[in-house]
Amino acid sequence: MQILVEAANSPAEQHQEAALTAIGYICEEGKDHEEVELALKPSTTPILSAILKCMQSANEDVKFSATNALCNAMEYIHDNMEVQEQRAALVTALCETARSSTAARTRERAMESLVKVAEIYYSTLPEYISQLHEITTSAIFRDEEAVGLQAIQFWISICEVEFDMKEDGRMDECLNYSTQGLTFLVDICKELLVRQEEDQNEDDWNLSVAGGKLLQSLAEAVGMPVQAPVMQFVYAKINSANWREREAAVMAFGCIIGVQDSVGQEAIQDTVAQAVPGLLEYLRDANEMVADTSAWVLALVCENFVDIFLASPEQLQRLMNDIGPMIGGNNPRMGVRACHIVNNIALSYEEEENQPTNEISRYYADLVDVLLRAIDYGSTPELKSAAQETLNALVDAAANDCRDAFLTKLPEQLLLRMSNLVASLQQPGHDKQEADTMMGLLCGALSSLARKLDQAFMPFMENTMQALIHLMNLQTDYVQDEALVAIGSIAYVAKENLAPYLPQVVPYILRSLQAFDEPDSIFGVVAAVGDLSLSCRQSLLPFESDIMNTLYNNLINPEVDRDLKCAFLGCFSDFVLNVLGGERFQPYMPTLMPLVDQLFQASCQIDIRGDPEGEAYVMALWEATASLYSSITQCFKNEAVGSLAPYLGNMLNFALHAASHCGEFEDTQMAALMVIGDMASVLRHAPNPQLRQQAKSALLTAAVNNTLQQAVQQSTSDDNKKQMRWIRNQLTHLERS
Repeated sequence: MQILVEAANSPAEQHQEAALTAIGYICEEGKDHEEVELALKPSTTPILSAILKCMQSANEDVKFSATNALCNAMEYIHDNMEVQEQRAALVTALCETARSSTAARTRERAMESLVKVAEIYYSTLPEYISQLHEITTSAIFRDEEAVGLQAIQFWISICEVEFDMKEDGRMDECLNYSTQGLTFLVDICKELLVRQEEDQNEDDWNLSVAGGKLLQSLAEAVGMPVQAPVMQFVYAKINSANWREREAAVMAFGCIIGVQDSVGQEAIQDTVAQAVPGLLEYLRDANEMVADTSAWVLALVCENFVDIFLASPEQLQRLMNDIGPMIGGNNPRMGVRACHIVNNIALSYEEEENQPTNEISRYYADLVDVLLRAIDYGSTPELKSAAQETLNALVDAAANDCRDAFLTKLPEQLLLRMSNLVASLQQPGHDKQEADTMMGLLCGALSSLARKLDQAFMPFMENTMQALIHLMNLQTDYVQDEALVAIGSIAYVAKENLAPYLPQVVPYILRSLQAFDEPDSIFGVVAAVGDLSLSCRQSLLPFESDIMNTLYNNLINPEVDRDLKCAFLGCFSDFVLNVLGGERFQPYMPTLMPLVDQLFQASCQIDIRGDPEGEAYVMALWEATASLYSSITQCFKNEAVGSLAPYLGNMLNFALHAASHCGEFEDTQMAALMVIGDMASVLRHAPNPQLRQQAKSALLTAAVNNTLQQAVQQSTSDDNKKQMRWIRNQLTHLERS
């Protein structure tokens, strides 16, 4: 690095450019390699000095290389940005370059660096915000598009940072630029929204699309106050003869109703209801972009204001009359939008159970039919997958009348499609990624059907299990994971009847549990293990040692992500309680229990102040540990409870510490307190009087009482307060035992 810095400081411009280009590459790569970042830090001051010098160069190539290097180094210069003199020099150089460099690519890179200032060094903005306001406004309206897009991103980043601060309760850190600049930013958005390109779509990134993104971010950051100025624009342009103004008005409306803000949603709900007839009309607008944006907004209405349709049979009828032709028509983009509309309506029923009928029952047959046709004959992969995803949601939303009439016919149809997809993989020119996506969604559909049909799914179990096991043989990680999740759902219905298939399923579970480089998929596998443990119970005993050893090795492996270890503790909890029981778990206790305590003790050394990720890990670990301790304790309810004696002290110490140090994480606190309740519940039945007395001495203390009392005072949940009353009752029973 010293050689590169010396070259950047040399008088030869070609050496400067080459050295700065290399520094830029090193800084860019360092973002993904901690060792590179650590090696760079001691050199940041000389690197920045060389960069600042070269940013003043008359040679535009040298100036670009210097600006590019600075942009890539922004993540490493925290110490320098804390020094006012150095910070001023860096930001001033960036502002000057963004304003006056003769090369657009250099101005763009300088503006991108200013975006990083907003994202990473937000608290420093008061010194420069007036200047940045002027520079970004000029770039948006008078510079080349690439530079203008970065200027828009600057304000998007500010809105996103301020939204996150408000979500995290860090209002004291928020400078409220989004609120103070509300009128200014809305005016920018209004000007940009009408600059659409012909046939642009949501994957494009231009000034108009960026303006919509800025308005969405502003609405999230500001909330209800954004509605009035935006609605003035909507009312003024919504009936314009100019399609650009009509589409911009619909887009602006969608940007402010998509915000997850209960106060804002309540304030605008009547306006949304009044707008629905017009939006339905615009689905048929002569301009395709107006129709497409209207469909997007209707999907948002169904996500956030679905009662507007469910409470009005006339409006729902009008909507459904348009859905079929949209999904089955010759415009796949509109078909995808229609799927999103149906999907959002279906999701509104996800909390409902055993409804005799519901508002979409009368449309169910036609919706299933048109979705199946789209899955088979849709003209784009996006439409096919959207249709399958929507069908899955529709299965979950089925009321009893539709379950009996339609869902029992679906398993065979879905299995046929799965078979056809597998066969297509043998054909030349097939799209494997598209096939994998569809097979994953089909697994999801079968999973939903198993849960919904319950025992009525049993006639289809054998064919379904054979198909899912065949999928797991395809050596596609994503499909295997989805198949395992589906098998977990089928286990819930089949229970011990799944036993004949376990010798073929468990090897995939063991392999998947060791796929550390695919953490997202492991969480799904962990859930499947929980389902299998709960449903198959003793049928899993032949695989006991393999599963327990795999989980244990994962816990002691330093290469395993710490968040995954929390998931593996949850696996232990399910397996110990539902499969092993106390007697079979005893041989594992001398090795597992100290390891769990070591993980807890290590977590107590993590300073979680100002570290949201560290805090989330510690709370997840404590919650998983509490669940495991509760499961272990319950295992000995009717067995040799004396086996718990060597570990009771550590378990109680954990419970008291976790319950007292979990802050606002009430679920973690409740899980820790339940360990105390479970210990009292089990130990009061201990046949050994000495063990009962030991339990009384440990649990009937001021420390336990004070911890419970504090939790009761802090709790906002009636369910949690009810559970704490149960804990107190168990302690009372222990005292009287």
